Amino acid sequence: SFSIACDRDIVNKQNNERETDFFDVTAWRSTADFVGKYFGKGRMIVVVGRLQKRNYTDKDGNKRSAVDIIAENVYFGDSKKDGQTSDNASAPTTGYAALLMDNSFLLDTMDWSYSRVSSFDQCPRMFDLTYLQCMDRMDNAFAQWGSLAHSLLERYFRQQVELWDLSGLYEKEYARAVTERFTFPRLEDSYYERGMEYFDNFGGQLGDEEKVLAVEDRYTSTLGGRPVVGIIDLVLRNRSGLIVCDHKSRGKWKSREERRKYLRQLNLYAVRVKEVYGEWPHELWFNKFREGILDRDPFNIVTAQEDIDWFLRSIDDIYKARSFPAKPDRFFCDYLCSVRE
Repeated sequence: SFSIACDRDIVNKQNNERETDFFDVTAWRSTADFVGKYFGKGRMIVVVGRLQKRNYTDKDGNKRSAVDIIAENVYFGDSKKDGQTSDNASAPTTGYAALLMDNSFLLDTMDWSYSRVSSFDQCPRMFDLTYLQCMDRMDNAFAQWGSLAHSLLERYFRQQVELWDLSGLYEKEYARAVTERFTFPRLEDSYYERGMEYFDNFGGQLGDEEKVLAVEDRYTSTLGGRPVVGIIDLVLRNRSGLIVCDHKSRGKWKSREERRKYLRQLNLYAVRVKEVYGEWPHELWFNKFREGILDRDPFNIVTAQEDIDWFLRSIDDIYKARSFPAKPDRFFCDYLCSVRE
């Protein structure tokens, strides 16, 4: 629990000052952790929640009542870029000014990745709960299954396990890796069998690659003045040039537009490849292990620049955002979103 001070809009004519009201606020779980980590005395805060009345008996035995605010969402109401600190910040304001929520202080601490930016594109509410309110994330069976396959492929390409051991390791590690339940029992059977089939039939090469240059390349860099991070599953080389490869657990693309959105990630990785190897990749690959398909796309510098522009423009849009509405998708919200409520 904590208290907030709210100036009234009306000025007291006797002393020409605004009167101040104090309210008790109760926050729980991740919201409470967020307040404790980022807010101090004098820091401007915007609280969205509900009112709750409580009854109590004071020390003299009189029955009293009070109204508390139960916080559901908490936002920054100012920015430390203005030179304020928790010790010298100006008193909070009320009315419409307080609703112009500025998250730049928190956003300035972030490293930007494709997954972080695309989460805002997919559902601003998910971005808010995940990265601004720091809500605890929930796992799901689909993601766990994909992570197991990623792990096995990483170990193989790092030459930590042999090709003929992959299906046995998949069978051995499945129960420990996939602890959440699929939405339907038949889905669990299908996913398990698809994985077993893939590793039983995997021949050791994804395509016509001749050399593996990098496996799970974790990097930090800058792009357009923004700090960026990423993890490239594989950087390969064949006779035609460099290849950026990403392992994907998805089934068939729903549309050309969906595939195009996922290519944004590989085009952003292409910038890193150019930075390290001095040349742009020749091709972009999706290793769609659920389908057992290698989806190849020729690299196009014009398309890559469009995706860089999208990435930087999206970050600017996040800074400008004053609300983070949900984009409801029943299946995604119920089973896949990491901050489903």
